[in-house]
Amino acid sequence: MVYTDATGLYGGAVIKGGALAPDTTANVAYYGQALSPAEILFERKGTPTDAATNLVQKLAQFAK
Repeated sequence: MVYTDATGLYGGAVIKGGALAPDTTANVAYYGQALSPAEILFERKGTPTDAATNLVQKLAQFAK
């Protein structure tokens, strides 16, 4: 999981057996649609769902 509050970037990934693989289920949960890592990172196609935005705000609030 990657997150920066400057850009709000998130990419779901799972490490399985020493390999890095995209986690499409996590990306669908966060963005509301299936996006590839390239679309998220380079094409900036993803917009977080309202639930994901609220989660990030709560995490930031309690992390202070």
